[in-house]
Amino acid sequence: MTTTPSPADMAFALVVQGRFGDAETVMLREVEAVTARHGEGSPEWASAQCDLGNVLLNTEQLDRAIECFRQAATVTPRDHESRKDRLTLRLTVGQALRRAGRLDEAEAELRKGVEERLAFYGREHAGYALGLEPLASVLLERGDVAGARQAVEETVANFWNNGHERLASALALRAAVVLAGGAGEPLFAPLDQLPDHVVEQLAGSTEHLRVEDGVARKELLTALVTVLDQRLGPDHKATRNARAVLVNACHDIGDHAGRIDAIGRMLAGTDRQGRRMEAVVAALGLAMAQSDAGDIEAALRTYAGAHERARRIGRPQLESLVLRDWGLALQEAGRPGPAGQRLTPALDPAGDLTIGAHLKRAPTEAELIRLNEVFATAQAEFRRRLSDSGSAG
Repeated sequence: MTTTPSPADMAFALVVQGRFGDAETVMLREVEAVTARHGEGSPEWASAQCDLGNVLLNTEQLDRAIECFRQAATVTPRDHESRKDRLTLRLTVGQALRRAGRLDEAEAELRKGVEERLAFYGREHAGYALGLEPLASVLLERGDVAGARQAVEETVANFWNNGHERLASALALRAAVVLAGGAGEPLFAPLDQLPDHVVEQLAGSTEHLRVEDGVARKELLTALVTVLDQRLGPDHKATRNARAVLVNACHDIGDHAGRIDAIGRMLAGTDRQGRRMEAVVAALGLAMAQSDAGDIEAALRTYAGAHERARRIGRPQLESLVLRDWGLALQEAGRPGPAGQRLTPALDPAGDLTIGAHLKRAPTEAELIRLNEVFATAQAEFRRRLSDSGSAG
């Protein structure tokens, strides 16, 4: 038995297809229909306004979305559940205002929501802290570090006591607040009492925090990698991923030494775990970092080591990839003779096609030699250089 999709379902399907105008039209008609059936100010009308607001929010029409949510929030709650719905609406309005950059209005809305949550849930309930966390985030963005610290500490304590799933995100936010305070405190509290999965969530939440200042972001990620090294170990997937994000953060601010150190540790980890093909990719990333730092000789030695690694694995396609990057580096270093010795076998068209087919059609090996963000960046740059050199010839 099939069911007819709701107007909201149809609208969001249109959003996914990129048909934003059609999605909006569907919801505007639904709001008109609901208003005619139930009247403006009814719970059904409020629900339709929310659906329209969500469509507008997902098509980046933030101001109109905010107005829809505010309209829905004007409906007087009739029972316990509708009071909870209104609290959620208040939170939605605040978060939409923040997304729109209207931080003063966002703070006012979120503060009002926190007061209402306190009255509804009480201070010990996790529902109260669910309003505090976004308030702390907005206060941090507005530069009220003291206010953010007070709000986030209460949030962490509440989620900790309740065993709430948002504890990890609150701990990540707390780290950013502590960093902004500039008092030199440890950014992360001891993680010994946290289960592994919460520590992993903390890593992901920290990596995705919005920290505009590149130096501060690098400091935050460095602290994260340090605690993950201690708590989960350097070879844990969460630690490896965090270190890869740190590499990119170092790249973004031109911290060559930090980038080289982080990639070197990643390379050591691949060696410890016997991930030989991934180690080749790590070595290529390290060579490019050394080249960017101006240490050409170290880069060329690293390329030579990467080639030896690839040769020992015994896959001609992988060796060809390394030879190509090594040859380009030699070419840029002004050594055309040695460059040609590497590039000639590397640029064999059949070999290049084999690389593409091999990596795309063998999922298990694709995992082994996946290019994480930093290494993908390195390879893209080398491919660009290859194209440029070919055009010049």
